[in-house]
Amino acid sequence: MEWKPIETAPKDGTHVIAYRPTKYGEHIESMYFDDDGWFFSFDGEYGEEQPTHWIPRPAAPKEGSSDDRRHLQAPESQP
Repeated sequence: MEWKPIETAPKDGTHVIAYRPTKYGEHIESMYFDDDGWFFSFDGEYGEEQPTHWIPRPAAPKEGSSDDRRHLQAPESQP
């Protein structure tokens, strides 16, 4: 899969994998666009450096998806 120019990314709130060069290095992260610009998917934070390229997010894995949350529990609370 090849990176696409950010101008071609969906602007409807769809989460994409975005590439953005920063003063701290290159970042590849899940982002989405709304009326105020590009935001990080995990916390709604806004990055000073804007993404330059994007690719679609792959489908989530079937095994270990949000339906199977046992691995997220503390060991003493697991059945």
